Amino acid sequence: AVSVIRLSKRKVLVQDLYCIETLARVDTICLDKTGTITEGSMEVVDVISKNDDYSIDEIVANLNDSLDESNPTGLALKEKFGKKSTFHLKEKISFSSSKKYSGGVYEEGRYLIGAPEFLWKSKIGKYKEELDKYTKDYRVLLLVKSQDKKLNKLVVIGYILLQDKIRKEAFDTLRYFKKQGVDIKIISG
Repeated sequence: AVSVIRLSKRKVLVQDLYCIETLARVDTICLDKTGTITEGSMEVVDVISKNDDYSIDEIVANLNDSLDESNPTGLALKEKFGKKSTFHLKEKISFSSSKKYSGGVYEEGRYLIGAPEFLWKSKIGKYKEELDKYTKDYRVLLLVKSQDKKLNKLVVIGYILLQDKIRKEAFDTLRYFKKQGVDIKIISG
């Protein structure tokens, strides 16, 4: 009972008293990343321009307006770049899990945003070393202008780096377990 009261002061809900005794014997804890350590949402961490002839802010804001994605990636892009309709949309290219990119065909050009390995396909080897710098810590989106539907002629505009938002209390929780000698294993897809 004393342990339940102590844990409740740390905002821990104990459903069964015998769990206190079991928890005292734990030497390893496995945590799921999404929703436990992270909030389940994403944020844009950095934008890397690869071509000064294009405005990443304007292109992504127009894509946000055209596509109106409500997934965590789309919401992070809207939060960073907003929505704008300065381009004249001719065709929307919706995201699909098979192609891993989306975009829009405008009078101003065909702009695509998505996973570099799917947009670049066989040409990724040329950029692999550069991308590997970023993919260790972030999810990388590639923003390109495509000259054709088959993605043979791509103009690289830039990279957008995203990461999961980490819960504010995650560091204190992990530090507490480490101080108690409990090994932490992160299990994530």
